[in-house]
Amino acid sequence: MTASSAPLPQQRREALRQQLIDARARADQREIARVEQQWVHRYGVSSLPQPDSTGEQPSVAPAPPASVLGRFTSALQGCLDEVASTVEPSVSASDLSLSAPLHEVPPP
Repeated sequence: MTASSAPLPQQRREALRQQLIDARARADQREIARVEQQWVHRYGVSSLPQPDSTGEQPSVAPAPPASVLGRFTSALQGCLDEVASTVEPSVSASDLSLSAPLHEVPPP
Protein backbone atom coordinates (compact mmCIF):
# COMPACT_ATOMS: atom_id res chain seq x y z
CA MET A 1 0.00 0.00 0.00
CA THR A 2 1.46 3.32 -0.99
CA ALA A 3 1.05 6.53 0.94
CA SER A 4 -1.24 7.93 -1.75
CA SER A 5 -3.61 4.95 -1.50
CA ALA A 6 -3.84 5.03 2.31
CA PRO A 7 -7.26 6.08 3.62
CA LEU A 8 -7.53 9.55 5.07
CA PRO A 9 -8.08 9.87 8.83
CA GLN A 10 -11.62 11.14 8.22
CA GLN A 11 -12.37 8.09 6.05
CA ARG A 12 -11.07 5.75 8.78
CA ARG A 13 -13.20 7.56 11.36
CA GLU A 14 -16.29 7.34 9.13
CA ALA A 15 -15.66 3.62 8.50
CA LEU A 16 -15.44 2.97 12.25
CA ARG A 17 -18.62 5.03 12.78
CA GLN A 18 -20.40 2.89 10.16
CA GLN A 19 -19.21 -0.30 11.90
CA LEU A 20 -20.73 1.02 15.12
CA ILE A 21 -24.03 1.81 13.38
CA ASP A 22 -24.14 -1.67 11.84
CA ALA A 23 -23.33 -3.40 15.15
CA ARG A 24 -26.04 -1.41 16.93
CA ALA A 25 -28.54 -2.22 14.18
CA ARG A 26 -27.80 -5.94 14.69
CA ALA A 27 -27.82 -5.48 18.49
CA ASP A 28 -24.51 -7.39 18.54
CA GLN A 29 -23.28 -6.49 22.03
CA ARG A 30 -19.81 -7.98 21.57
CA GLU A 31 -19.24 -6.09 18.34
CA ILE A 32 -20.65 -2.88 19.83
CA ALA A 33 -18.25 -3.18 22.78
CA ARG A 34 -15.30 -3.93 20.47
CA VAL A 35 -15.98 -0.99 18.16
CA GLU A 36 -16.69 1.37 21.09
CA GLN A 37 -13.39 0.39 22.73
CA GLN A 38 -11.54 0.96 19.47
CA TRP A 39 -13.26 4.34 19.05
CA VAL A 40 -12.42 5.40 22.62
CA HIS A 41 -8.81 4.31 22.13
CA ARG A 42 -8.47 6.38 18.95
CA TYR A 43 -10.70 9.39 19.56
CA GLY A 44 -11.60 9.53 23.28
CA VAL A 45 -14.70 8.85 25.38
CA SER A 46 -16.21 12.28 24.88
CA SER A 47 -16.35 11.85 21.09
CA LEU A 48 -18.03 8.42 21.17
CA PRO A 49 -21.12 8.66 18.94
CA GLN A 50 -24.41 8.00 20.68
CA PRO A 51 -27.19 6.21 18.78
CA ASP A 52 -29.09 9.47 18.14
CA SER A 53 -25.98 11.31 16.82
CA THR A 54 -24.99 8.65 14.27
CA GLY A 55 -28.17 9.02 12.25
CA GLU A 56 -29.55 5.66 13.34
CA GLN A 57 -32.85 5.17 15.04
CA PRO A 58 -32.25 3.45 18.38
CA SER A 59 -34.58 0.62 19.29
CA VAL A 60 -34.32 1.66 22.94
CA ALA A 61 -33.64 4.95 24.63
CA PRO A 62 -30.11 6.17 23.94
CA ALA A 63 -27.59 5.31 26.61
CA PRO A 64 -26.24 8.23 28.57
CA PRO A 65 -22.47 8.71 28.25
CA ALA A 66 -21.99 7.50 31.83
CA SER A 67 -23.25 4.02 30.92
CA VAL A 68 -20.90 3.87 27.93
CA LEU A 69 -18.03 4.86 30.17
CA GLY A 70 -19.16 2.27 32.72
CA ARG A 71 -19.17 -0.49 30.09
CA PHE A 72 -15.75 0.58 28.88
CA THR A 73 -14.40 0.71 32.43
CA SER A 74 -15.83 -2.75 33.19
CA ALA A 75 -14.30 -4.20 30.04
CA LEU A 76 -10.95 -2.58 30.81
CA GLN A 77 -11.04 -3.89 34.40
CA GLY A 78 -11.78 -7.38 33.08
CA CYS A 79 -8.76 -7.19 30.78
CA LEU A 80 -6.53 -5.98 33.60
CA ASP A 81 -7.77 -8.74 35.92
CA GLU A 82 -7.04 -11.33 33.23
CA VAL A 83 -3.51 -10.02 32.71
CA ALA A 84 -2.90 -9.82 36.46
CA SER A 85 -3.96 -13.44 36.91
CA THR A 86 -1.35 -14.62 34.36
CA VAL A 87 1.58 -12.58 35.68
CA GLU A 88 3.59 -14.18 38.45
CA PRO A 89 4.64 -11.61 41.03
CA SER A 90 8.40 -11.51 41.56
CA VAL A 91 8.03 -10.19 45.10
CA SER A 92 4.84 -10.32 47.08
CA ALA A 93 3.83 -7.65 49.55
CA SER A 94 4.13 -10.16 52.41
CA ASP A 95 7.81 -10.74 51.49
CA LEU A 96 8.60 -7.09 52.16
CA SER A 97 9.24 -5.96 55.67
CA LEU A 98 9.49 -2.32 56.56
CA SER A 99 11.39 -3.16 59.72
CA ALA A 100 14.16 -5.00 57.84
CA PRO A 101 17.17 -2.82 57.03
CA LEU A 102 17.72 -1.99 53.39
CA HIS A 103 20.93 -3.32 51.94
CA GLU A 104 23.08 -0.71 50.34
CA VAL A 105 24.09 -1.37 46.79
CA PRO A 106 27.77 -0.59 46.12
CA PRO A 107 28.42 2.02 43.43
CA PRO A 108 29.35 0.69 39.99
